[in-house]
Amino acid sequence: MQRQEQSVAVNRALMKLAPRQRAVILLRHYEEMSYREIADVLLISEKAVDSLLQRARECLRHDLQDQNPTI
Repeated sequence: MQRQEQSVAVNRALMKLAPRQRAVILLRHYEEMSYREIADVLLISEKAVDSLLQRARECLRHDLQDQNPTI
């Protein structure tokens, strides 16, 4: 039950991200693509991928902590 609640919370947080941030998270963590592959798919630089991932992870961290302060 707790795992399902966590999954719902993560999905909710993902949907709040900007489209490009959500895309890099999904491509990196769910599709397990490299920075180079993500850059090629999104037509951006690897540095932009890194920056988007950092911002997306920070947004997710804050949103998930707001939903459940024990995380």
